[in-house]
Amino acid sequence: EDYQALAELYAIVRRDLDLVPVDHELTAKTKALLRSRTSSSAPTAPEAVRELSLERLQALKNSRLSSLAKIINLRKLLSLTVETKARQEPHLVSIGERAEEVAREYEARHVATQQALDEYEKLAEEYLHASEERQRLGLGSNAFAIYQELRRQVVTASPQQAQALDEAFKRYPDYEWNPSQESHLRAELYRLLYPVCGVTLAVSLASKLLRLERVKEA
Repeated sequence: EDYQALAELYAIVRRDLDLVPVDHELTAKTKALLRSRTSSSAPTAPEAVRELSLERLQALKNSRLSSLAKIINLRKLLSLTVETKARQEPHLVSIGERAEEVAREYEARHVATQQALDEYEKLAEEYLHASEERQRLGLGSNAFAIYQELRRQVVTASPQQAQALDEAFKRYPDYEWNPSQESHLRAELYRLLYPVCGVTLAVSLASKLLRLERVKEA
């Protein structure tokens, strides 16, 4: 086994991400090798996908990098994408939250490495296809974020239902700081959501929609 490569990867994770409690995985031989054979200079991180595209994601999938190295690349990339683009594309906030949830589950050893990698790849693909889907559906950024949240809870939700919910938000533009507007908007969301998902889910889903970031649209 290539203990040198494992030792270097351990150093990368500890230095940059602290993503997984890798130390528990290391054998005594690997720990000794890490002390005796790795250089004192910082190791070079796995080559990252600098800008996400379908072609580069496929190249990463087909690369000879280990599954853990692929996870590192995808997690860093998704985090950067959300940080830089979420203000213009609010649906990315949910992608970022789910990416962090995968990281927490993986760190707690609730999911295996391959399962975590599969989840990150799905999130990357969701991001890549989102812009095309939004254009196809004819939805604005805010309505599309609502649609994405709806579809995660109710697979039969339609773009028209998301658009109606978005129009409700537009009628109460100061809901974030005006308690009266927030109360009226919440009641309106309940009214629109009841036929879509029933009473119980409507309450929790309305709260999720109220927490969504909204952007100014022309």
